[in-house]
Amino acid sequence: MEYLQELNPQQKKAVLEEHKLICVIAGPGCGKTKTLISRVIHLLAAKKIESRQILVLTFAKKAIKEIKKRIYPYIDPTQKSELNIYNFHSFCYALLSKHVYLLGFPENKFPVYDRHDQENIIKKIIYELNYSAEKKEISTILSLISKWKNNFGVDPLDLTEVDRPRYQIYQEYQKYLQENQALDFNDLLIYTIKLFHLHPEIKKEYQKQFLHVLVDEFQDVNDIQWEIVQQLTSKKQNLFLVGDPNQAIYGFQGASPHLISSLAENKEWTVVYLNINYRSTNNILSLANSFVKKNNGLLIKNLLVPTKEEGAKITQFSYFPLKLIIRRLRLLLTREKLQFSDIAFLYRNNYLSMRIEQELISQKIPYEILGAFKFIERGEIKDVLAFLRTILYQDNLSLLRVLSLMEGIGARTIEKIEVNSQKQGTSIYQYLNNYQNIINLSSGDNEKDDTEIQQLKLSPKQTAKICEFVLKINNFKNALNQRKPLTPFISEILEAFAYWKHLETKTNNPREREKNIQQFLNVTQTWEKRRRTIDNNLTEILSAFLQYFLIAFEDKKLIKTRNNLILSSIHQAKGLEFEIVFFVYLDEGTLPYKENKDLTEEKRLFYVGITRAKRLLFLISSKKDSCSSFLEEIDKEFIQMRLENQR
Repeated sequence: MEYLQELNPQQKKAVLEEHKLICVIAGPGCGKTKTLISRVIHLLAAKKIESRQILVLTFAKKAIKEIKKRIYPYIDPTQKSELNIYNFHSFCYALLSKHVYLLGFPENKFPVYDRHDQENIIKKIIYELNYSAEKKEISTILSLISKWKNNFGVDPLDLTEVDRPRYQIYQEYQKYLQENQALDFNDLLIYTIKLFHLHPEIKKEYQKQFLHVLVDEFQDVNDIQWEIVQQLTSKKQNLFLVGDPNQAIYGFQGASPHLISSLAENKEWTVVYLNINYRSTNNILSLANSFVKKNNGLLIKNLLVPTKEEGAKITQFSYFPLKLIIRRLRLLLTREKLQFSDIAFLYRNNYLSMRIEQELISQKIPYEILGAFKFIERGEIKDVLAFLRTILYQDNLSLLRVLSLMEGIGARTIEKIEVNSQKQGTSIYQYLNNYQNIINLSSGDNEKDDTEIQQLKLSPKQTAKICEFVLKINNFKNALNQRKPLTPFISEILEAFAYWKHLETKTNNPREREKNIQQFLNVTQTWEKRRRTIDNNLTEILSAFLQYFLIAFEDKKLIKTRNNLILSSIHQAKGLEFEIVFFVYLDEGTLPYKENKDLTEEKRLFYVGITRAKRLLFLISSKKDSCSSFLEEIDKEFIQMRLENQR
């Protein structure tokens, strides 16, 4: 049992515990993921549980990779594909891909709309309803939609005056999804629960398969996700939960931190505490513990125990200009023999990075912002995905994007086509696919046809373009029945629709965009080799690939290997660690954030921020007279104060 030798007594207790219901409360830097991995290995190696009978649910893609890498040596190579390690959305996506036809979807095919798609739908609805909205309002509407869905709906009588028009937008948004037989990420969870309720035989099938269910980062689970876990488990099964109530910082996404706290007090559960910290110095942990002790909303039972040296005291600046911070940073690089990538600037909200960026640029310091960019959000990648979804699903959103890329078909024409299809009660694809209708657009055989021509005003050239467009869509749609590799098929699509020419003539930085598409094709090819999809037709292959790609690249950006200084919000930095942390903008109104009514969650954010530091921690306010009230709730014996003119 080599995997047990590296564990401390607390971790070993969690791994070997025989009780069916186990809740592990693991503080920051206490080996949470290591313990969960060891538990899975123990089930496989010692308990002889088959890999297919274990389900691991987590949130971070990085954790999924680490878990798989550590577990692989303990299972037969032929069973690797049977490992069930997912985040909640990818698990529900995989499940629905097999059974969603039972809910009225065609052939288990359904597009999943991401954040960018959702924004486009909301903009469209706002335009149609003549509702005035800025970008911030669109973000608010999407947050409300997510909240309402995660709360299993909303009673219209409970709506405020401000939220009533937003609720109307929500209703139109849902109508749009239903018309296109599409789901968003919240729907993946909701429809899984719906499937279990309407078809209990499916639920029993999964209950019978998964004898052990393990959930990582349980403090971030919301009510819907907890419902899924409960639906998957029965009295015969084993449930192993790992989390930390003091690091529950996703309330704005519907997370329910009370779940893990209530289980910790439930006598039916065996609770194991992990508090031996392997990350930070004694002084940093003492500071964190002092903050926990002074706040009733935080769990005091799991104070962190250090394993490292005392370390330097935490440095606090009541006001410190950025230029001087950068100067100190350069001195630390030399003195501590560190690289830029060992240092992070942490802050409460993303907008706070702008001034730091300006200063770093002026001083020629390389940096990157965690979570500020996702590969899947590049325009050219969205275009390629739209082509693929149009051919596989023929949904309106994807087809409209592809139409907008076609030379000779303008925005006004597309808008009129969309309006006409709505009048006829058909999808845009069905409308365009009616060949006789396309012919009538230019022939004017009768009064109805003349009206169509008046509305669309299509030239013969435009009519020919649309006919050619529909023909290509149908040719590739028919080709989905073939058994052939996916990567060259995608290349054929891009070539047929003259997309390379579009990049060359209609976009900035075409070479950079071409490289990104080539990277996309490389991802496709690598995925194909791993999946060994030669026996499947293109419909099955493309559907599986879109499922993989959407989930794999929706996760937050991982730290790159190059030597860049890290800028990050606290939310993006969760689960990460850095030798030196500059915790900036610790001002009242910023942290705690004045717009968040949940003060306890703001306290947890502060706690997560200070526990990212391994060696040195700097607490910095930007305003002399309005430092964060949280700075008054830490013991000063661990602090050395500095004035702005001190170095």
